[in-house]
Formats: sequence, C-alpha cells, structure tokens
Amino acid sequence: KHFINIFDDENRIRKQIKSAVTDAGDTPGDTMSPGVENLFSLLKASEQFDAHTSLVADYESGSLKYSDLKAAVADGLVSLNKRFTENRQNINQEKKQIKNQIKQSSHEIRKIAQETIKEVKDMCGLMNVRF
Repeated sequence: KHFINIFDDENRIRKQIKSAVTDAGDTPGDTMSPGVENLFSLLKASEQFDAHTSLVADYESGSLKYSDLKAAVADGLVSLNKRFTENRQNINQEKKQIKNQIKQSSHEIRKIAQETIKEVKDMCGLMNVRF
C-alpha cells in the first residue's frame, strides 16, 4: 500500500490512488498535508503539468476536490504505465539484438582497456608484470 508498481494493471493503479490518504487532520491550516503534497508530486512526475497548475490553483483558492486530484494523478500514472509497458515489450522483442550490441560493445571496450593498461604499465616501467 505504500508504493505503486508502475507495471501493475490500470485498475490496480487507479484503486491505489483512489485510496490514498489526503488529509490526516493534523496539518496546520497554512500548509499542505503530506498526502496532498505527495499526490501533487506524483502528478508533476507523471508530466501532467497543465493539470498540476490548474489543481494547485484550485487548492490555493480552497475549491480543490480531492477526487479530481486523485483522478488526474491516476490518469497520469496510467499514461506512464502504458508508455513503460510498451517500451518493455519492445525491449523484450529485441532481446537478441540488444544482447549482441552489448557483446560487441564489451569487446571494443576490452580492447581499449587493454591498450590503456599497456600504456600505464609502460609509463610505470612495469611492462614485465602481468595482472
């Protein structure tokens, strides 16, 4: 209940946001409660900048409905979920190609590292020492 798995299904994400605590009642009147602040952070992190600006204005004017805030956050996280899931599927489809790229890069990096070690050993006078 204390984290949201961005790869969960849409209904689970919406349910978690819907049940999020917004106002614990122990917050001074001039400050935002931690729950509401967290929801605004999630809204911003999910790149819902227009909704964030609009809902912050509602909060400051005292007309914010927590249900609107939660719906906007859920929409933002579901949008991220879809993008991340698509990216994950693309990566899984191209596993062999990605693995080959990693092997090729590793081979090239090892050659560069061996040359660097050779140069350092030469500069230090340790050409006969093996590592």
